[in-house]
Amino acid sequence: MLNERYGQTFTVSHKEGYFVISLEGTDKSVRIGPLIPSFYDMSRDLSCGMWESEKEGYPWAKSLTKMPTPGMGVVNYPLVQRENETFTVDYDLLGFAFWMMCRVEEIDTKELDAFDRFSHLSSHAFKHNYLERPLVDEWFELLRLVINDCWRGVPLKQPEFKMEVSHDVDRPRRIGPHKWSFLAVLKSVRTIAVDLLVRRDPSVLTRRIFVLNPTEIETTDPYNTFDWIMTQSESKGLVSTFYFLSGMTNFSKDSGYSIEHRAIRRLIRRIKKRGHRVGLHPSFNSFRQPDQIKKETARLLSVLHDEGLEAESIGARMHYLRWEQPLTMELLESSGLKHDASMTYAEKPGFRCGTCFDYIAYNPVSHKMLGLRIKPLIAMEASIIDYHKISKQQAEIAQKELLLLKGACRSVGGTFSLLWHNSELIREEHREIYKAVLVG
Repeated sequence: MLNERYGQTFTVSHKEGYFVISLEGTDKSVRIGPLIPSFYDMSRDLSCGMWESEKEGYPWAKSLTKMPTPGMGVVNYPLVQRENETFTVDYDLLGFAFWMMCRVEEIDTKELDAFDRFSHLSSHAFKHNYLERPLVDEWFELLRLVINDCWRGVPLKQPEFKMEVSHDVDRPRRIGPHKWSFLAVLKSVRTIAVDLLVRRDPSVLTRRIFVLNPTEIETTDPYNTFDWIMTQSESKGLVSTFYFLSGMTNFSKDSGYSIEHRAIRRLIRRIKKRGHRVGLHPSFNSFRQPDQIKKETARLLSVLHDEGLEAESIGARMHYLRWEQPLTMELLESSGLKHDASMTYAEKPGFRCGTCFDYIAYNPVSHKMLGLRIKPLIAMEASIIDYHKISKQQAEIAQKELLLLKGACRSVGGTFSLLWHNSELIREEHREIYKAVLVG
């Protein structure tokens, strides 16, 4: 992780209760610690103090802000000390990174919401008011300054901010079955009933009848925002990733479309032709089912192969963001998937893993590094925007919140990863927010 972050081949060893960072060919070192046992014994109840940069003696500390110290309730000053050729950071920031990025507090937890997800309300970050900060990255920025001071003249890789946009294809069209089965037709009838009974708009029936073409998704369908999305991305030099469902494990939560349907195949071809990406959206109950994600991955790969499309480096995002740590990431890896992009909270945006940099997954139970990368998701539109009604003031608040999160990622040179469903770009107010966030 340090080598990826800083671009130098550091050696990290453990000595007398400290991590020791060294660089070949020099006698200098940076000590991190003492180690905080709570980070490694699967603890959830951590104390939390606050480091105040202005109390440090080093001039570079003034460039940093106050930072919470999870696991350490009382901060001793100075936090950074130097003795001859050795610098010491008196906080186990590497242990904190391990605890956050491996989601240790989620292991075997019973604090789950109605969808069996770990809630942001139970997280240490939310309770101690740092969920909306990339706190792991902020501590790594402090470590960067210490390393620069220790090894003057040794160049470190400079992080570059970027933005990634993705779209979960839960509903590719508003109405019309993508596989002519009883369940798909039943879902279509239910959608029409909602339009008639809840929205009280009889004219909708006529409009919906015209979009039952089984061969393609009509341009008049309100959920067919795919070309608009790709055009927006292309105008900003971005590449969109579209995550498709390819299985059904829950009728009411998974979509009725088939990944093999001609309309979906045609859509995937169009996405790939324009230079965008396709990924897997594992079904509702698959997050705990050993063979289900493998089956769904195989179905998607089969479609890509049949269409003559590149099928390497396929990643995933779990449907409803359902996740059990560390089981789900083991299932993703065993299915041959290369990355996961699920790591955010469904009801609150922010830094669930404490970072906006992707990283290699590690199982803290089996102590095994996985062949899977975690790409933290920072914000999902559903966690901020009310779909049914949104005033001008609410739109401004939502836009401001998204831009603040984007700014937090920019401040550490990380990646602002935004999820916006294709089916939630119907209203012009939502499109305006989306465009503003791409530009801001």
